[in-house]
Amino acid sequence: MVNNIGDGRAAIYTKKSNTPGDWSQPAYLTGPKGDQGEAATISIGAVIRLAPGDEPTVSNSGTSGDAVLDFGLPDARGFYQKGDYDTDETYQTDDVVLFGGSSWTARQETTGNPPPALPDTSNEWWQLLAEKGEDGTGTGDVKGPDGATDGEIVLMNGATGRLIKGSGKGIGDLIPADGSISNAKLAAVPAKTLKGNDEAVEGPANDLTLTQLLTMLGILPAANIPGDLSPDKAFRRGNIIGTVSQAGGVPTGAVIERGSNANGEYARWADGTQICWLSDSIDMSVGNAYGAFFQGTVTWNYAAIFIDRPSVQCSLRWGSSASWASLGGTPTASDCTLRCIDYASRASGPTYRTAIAIGRWF
Repeated sequence: MVNNIGDGRAAIYTKKSNTPGDWSQPAYLTGPKGDQGEAATISIGAVIRLAPGDEPTVSNSGTSGDAVLDFGLPDARGFYQKGDYDTDETYQTDDVVLFGGSSWTARQETTGNPPPALPDTSNEWWQLLAEKGEDGTGTGDVKGPDGATDGEIVLMNGATGRLIKGSGKGIGDLIPADGSISNAKLAAVPAKTLKGNDEAVEGPANDLTLTQLLTMLGILPAANIPGDLSPDKAFRRGNIIGTVSQAGGVPTGAVIERGSNANGEYARWADGTQICWLSDSIDMSVGNAYGAFFQGTVTWNYAAIFIDRPSVQCSLRWGSSASWASLGGTPTASDCTLRCIDYASRASGPTYRTAIAIGRWF
């Protein structure tokens, strides 16, 4: 083999015989030497951070003669503080958040998946890093500012209960210049007296009636409030519907209560009236001989218990047959038996059922 046969090419020659100089034609391993190329430049372009564990990347955003190399370099594994957990934030592996007073580290990329509630210490997305400690008992010293003004009112500073700050106000700043309100006057207010100003302009405080107070608060117009209306009878949108109750036969709760459960729906009124109703489809058979007809029965447990036996009406229709219904006995305060009657025996099948019970809850 000859590295350079004279023109820059490498070639292999083989001996054809023992005769001196008897060599084969060259077998070229390389082409002719090329012309001198132009000088190239290389510069560093963008450097992009990649997630820990990703493969590094390099690409040329320039040209072959003026290269600009852009690098993608994975971050080293470690903790990245992200502050309080935010359900809209996308977190990467090893991001650390504060949730429920404890620190948690992300196990994988996640969005909208919060850490678990203690005592669980991990889930698919998070691992407990540092658990919240016990709250203080409040026995430590209270820390205040470096200086203070004699007689200045003190305010809490933050929510720890251990820091205080000055307010820049004294007791005298809380008393109007005309002395219309003072601690001495407040100490002498008669029991169950309301003080205020219901006038449209600034002025002294006066005793307020319930009508004046409710009108000032915008709860009811003055024309709708009789002068002897007591506070426990002032119903409005916020308390008309709720839980009804009574004491000794006197209503003490809301005006109307409405509810539902697996046994149907119910409504109660403050005067003691209660209505339970049901409308559904069940599977039942009508196969027991009943004179010249056939019958089947089902028990209905009311959605709410009555104080005594209610009045009950019902209807039952097996499939598309011309069946009819009646009560299968005397209703009780908690349930009743509904009977479906048909001229033919019916195997178990879909039966449309409606029922209503009217009575009292006290």
